[in-house]
Amino acid sequence: MGAHTWSNRPPGSSSIFPTAAHGCCSRSGAAASAWISRRGDYLALARHQFEGAELAYVEARLEAGHGLAFLRLWTAKEALVKALGLGLGSLREVRLEIASDGALELATLPLVGGDPTCWRIAEYVPEHGYRAALAWQS
Repeated sequence: MGAHTWSNRPPGSSSIFPTAAHGCCSRSGAAASAWISRRGDYLALARHQFEGAELAYVEARLEAGHGLAFLRLWTAKEALVKALGLGLGSLREVRLEIASDGALELATLPLVGGDPTCWRIAEYVPEHGYRAALAWQS
């Protein structure tokens, strides 16, 4: 499978990051991201990293007590930037849209990513409270 990296801590050290177990595994052209969290200040982190429709999607679900909406977007965006070989500072350059059927669609990527239609995101919910995503270029 090639070289990979794994981290058991949330990215960054800012107090806005939720208490979470986190992992990211990557290899050239593909990356996976997984989070589990029971609590955290998702709204502060969402307002720091998301805009427009992404932020509205998370805010609407947080009001109903569904923090996993944040984790859904975060894991997909993190898997994409990791597959591109970029850091978390590039998350804001990735724009996801939620299709009418609820699927995530990639709207924009950092320039290095090329054509967004050439990228795929697979979402996984291994069990309640867990979110994972895999991103790769097709």
